[in-house]
Amino acid sequence: MNVRQILYTSTAALTMDSPSLYALRQESCTNNSRFGVTGLLLYVDKVFVQLIEGPGSAIGQLFGNIRHDDRNQGVTELLDRSVEDRAFQTWSMGFRSLDTNARAEYEAYRNIQTRQDLEAIACRDDKIFGLVRGLYVANAGRGF
Repeated sequence: MNVRQILYTSTAALTMDSPSLYALRQESCTNNSRFGVTGLLLYVDKVFVQLIEGPGSAIGQLFGNIRHDDRNQGVTELLDRSVEDRAFQTWSMGFRSLDTNARAEYEAYRNIQTRQDLEAIACRDDKIFGLVRGLYVANAGRGF
């Protein structure tokens, strides 16, 4: 199976509280399930990091919608590629808001204390892909 993956970062237009983030996740899960999209969304200090994957046309449409979503600004594509298999096959949209306590849980995230720390690694798509994939592997099969 050929799967398109897009990895991007963006900045939230406003600081998002827990209810807003929960609503975003629910909306993403519903829409992604309908179109065969899987992935993971991280939120750290107003920065989103997301990997979406699925059929090429669905991913293209979704990423276009993300670019025009008023909740985002400064959408920066880090990776756009075709792969044989999904990296996040069981998550219609895994989500994690990485506050200080959550970052301490995952060794790979312990050095991400601020938005600047995240932005410093975001320019290296291989490293950030490894971070999001590691979070999936550590949590696959759990409600996340």
